[in-house]
Amino acid sequence: MSKLLRTNLLIASAVGAVSVTPSPLFAQTDAARPGALETIVVTAQRRAESAQDVPISIVAYEAAHLEAVNVQSLPQIAQIVPGLQFQAVGAASVPYLRGVGAATTGAGMETTVPLIVDGVYMSAQGSSLMALSNLASIEVDKGPQGTLFGRNATGGVIQIRTRQPSQESKLDITAGLGNFQTYEGTVYGTTGLSDTLAADIALSARDQQEGFGTNLFDGSDVYTSYDYTARSKWLWTPSDATELTVVFDYARLRSQTGFATRMPRLGELGLDQRGNGGFQYSGDFYDVNLNFDSFNVTKTYGGSIDWLQELGFADLRSISAYHEQEWEGHVDFDLGPNHGSHQIFEPTYETFSQELQLLSKDDAKLQWVLGAFYYSDVSGYHPVFIDYAAPNPILQDTTIVSEQDTKSWSVFGETKLPLGEATRVTLGLRYTTDDRDAVIAQTTPVPPPASVTQRGSKTFSKMTYRAALDHRFGEDVLGYVQVARGFKSGFFNTQTLQSPPGQPPTVPLPVEPEVLDAYEIGIKSDLLNSRLRANLSAFYYDYQDQQANAFLGSTRILLNAAESEIYGLDFEFVGLPTDNLRVSLVGSYLHARYSDFPNAPRFTPVPAPGVGNIATPVNAKDNEVVNSPTFSGTFAVQYTIPIGARQLELNANAYYNGGYFFDFANTREQDAYTWVNASVKWAFGTENEYDLTLWGSNLLSEEVWSSVNQVGAGPGGLFGGDSLTVREPRTYGIRFGAHF
Repeated sequence: MSKLLRTNLLIASAVGAVSVTPSPLFAQTDAARPGALETIVVTAQRRAESAQDVPISIVAYEAAHLEAVNVQSLPQIAQIVPGLQFQAVGAASVPYLRGVGAATTGAGMETTVPLIVDGVYMSAQGSSLMALSNLASIEVDKGPQGTLFGRNATGGVIQIRTRQPSQESKLDITAGLGNFQTYEGTVYGTTGLSDTLAADIALSARDQQEGFGTNLFDGSDVYTSYDYTARSKWLWTPSDATELTVVFDYARLRSQTGFATRMPRLGELGLDQRGNGGFQYSGDFYDVNLNFDSFNVTKTYGGSIDWLQELGFADLRSISAYHEQEWEGHVDFDLGPNHGSHQIFEPTYETFSQELQLLSKDDAKLQWVLGAFYYSDVSGYHPVFIDYAAPNPILQDTTIVSEQDTKSWSVFGETKLPLGEATRVTLGLRYTTDDRDAVIAQTTPVPPPASVTQRGSKTFSKMTYRAALDHRFGEDVLGYVQVARGFKSGFFNTQTLQSPPGQPPTVPLPVEPEVLDAYEIGIKSDLLNSRLRANLSAFYYDYQDQQANAFLGSTRILLNAAESEIYGLDFEFVGLPTDNLRVSLVGSYLHARYSDFPNAPRFTPVPAPGVGNIATPVNAKDNEVVNSPTFSGTFAVQYTIPIGARQLELNANAYYNGGYFFDFANTREQDAYTWVNASVKWAFGTENEYDLTLWGSNLLSEEVWSSVNQVGAGPGGLFGGDSLTVREPRTYGIRFGAHF
């Protein structure tokens, strides 16, 4: 047992080692209004409420909808949540929400849009590739959520709820086949073990054995993948006032997205580039030409203990969690078939968190929540190994071993003050202190061996807040205005040596915190006897000291952009023209520009016969913020056809993205595209306990990049150029389900 685990288990014991799984999002049909739209219940304010009653812009879906449109992984939810983007960076897929995000990936670095699974903060960035198995619902809360969800919730929060154990015995089994020799299956079972104890187990597996493309170097498949997950919950309710949930989880995945990368073809992205030895890529969109097998394997395991205790005047909630994550990543860094530079990454994460909440009763006229949060993380590279071609008088093989130790404490509170019968004021504050300690050691084997060790410590503290005013203009119309501040903590670069200007190489450079001040006005309404839902929100962001990264050599350097200005409009329209037909249009307009960004790197291809890019500092003022499409939207249709006691369900989802830039200088652009998913589901059996689904994804065969990263020219032409990785082509398959 590790020292961190032993220490934090003692901390958990001191507070009872307890927590509660918040009530999951669920859909309820309004019984008083037959044929009405469902009531979506969310936990954006740490308690179960109708999404239409919460003064926050929210997009939420149940598992059935994600299955219908074939959204099977976290990055794919961008297809149903306009304004949300994911960029593949190494073993992570980094979220951007309303233009707020930072591709600062690496051990000990966290995103600006955190992932919360069953109330637990999943800080390790490899979790962003997780498969959406055993899902009950998913919820995306837009805008800073720093008061209730804490540090690093600058852009918003992604919340995932998994299924709860039940006293009623249930068994769900699915099995499917898809193109590219894809095999998938899930098993979910739950039962009561006694009058007070229920348990479940959820298993899932997906194995894609044929690649989307070919490695032209040796003819092998590229972009193959697999993922396996296991999760079990144990729910103990010894009395009506006590609920205890214990969760165990395990996941293992292999992916080549973000690792099996290639250079652009001549003219692709408007570029003319060459790699090591004068190599110029000429293969197809989904192919690569690499002499070093490139992939990533991620393993995550851990669990949590959840407890809810009714105290009469309030409810006490505690969330304790421990997780470890390990990666092994291989990258052909020279992007071609010649030996220039290869890299192997082996980062590890070990995290513990403990949260306590004291919540007023849901029916209290004055609602409030008070809480405290502790977070501990020990992350680092063990090691990063960079191999260079020999003989090489300029660069030597390099090994980097690093570790960053984070301790974070915060206290918070939020209350809703009624002003009459129809108006409420929400006020919230949170104070956070992060202590970061880092050690980064770099060694090269040149005689005599050269070694440099950096040691640094820094504390980052910040007060964040939220204030909102909402008014109900009628039973089904809510208007609101709010202001909020988000804070993303600073950190050290654990992937390479990086020092402040004028300081010796033994002094590490801390990346400073970023701060976002957000202003929003919105309206939520259910009209036409709740057959039409119309929600609108307009927002303005002042984004200061935005964190960013760039490859200026063989490793990633980190920096702070000075300032960004972001504003836009979100809309959601959902209608039930008939009891069997549901249509929705959800969209986001975004204007995101750098207000000032001195010394932003602009990458220009080295003229022939040179290799890679030249990096030139420029001011990116007035350029578009990366990963920020001006418009994105989703149109979805669901039509149910009763056939006797059977049912045929037709689903289609068309996602449009107006295009965006990958780089600060706005020279590498993803063109506009439309991503169409569809499915046909036939339910049959005496009680419709069986179903058969035909599904398809990216039916228009759009060619879309998952990421485009710029790399400066390496000494001696060993490496350099743009590193491209792609999203999946058209996929389709069949899935059988049985439910007992």
